Amino acid sequence: MQKVVTKKEMTLPELIEWGFNNTKKVESKTFISETRLGTMERSSVQFSTDGHGVRIDEGVTDKDIFIVETEEVISENTVIPVLLQVYTNFTETNTYSEIYENTSIKEVLDDEVISLVKTFHLVKEDGEHILIWKNGKIIGE
Repeated sequence: MQKVVTKKEMTLPELIEWGFNNTKKVESKTFISETRLGTMERSSVQFSTDGHGVRIDEGVTDKDIFIVETEEVISENTVIPVLLQVYTNFTETNTYSEIYENTSIKEVLDDEVISLVKTFHLVKEDGEHILIWKNGKIIGE
């Protein structure tokens, strides 16, 4: 199965809930908040060695945002940060491409003639393309 890594913004309660639901991913990790608007202040949240406990910086506020990288199996409903679609015209004589941002394959297919769509690719931050959909289905399904 293909997987996508995305960066998600989380508040303190969301981070703790996500961490407790993903203990293996947070074991001994510390998450530092983004700087607060108008200040250089940051807060930290540290998970225990087994991921089941948490230590919170006493300066954390309800406005603090933490950036967390999450990994999920790609489905047609997965929102892809940068999605490349390759398709043809009705006579299949020309090939075209289009880039979508923060869109799922399903959202694009809902607006397209599916038989004209050839492939979808995940475009990574470094520009590398990964084929994730071809012949009407997710690669690896």
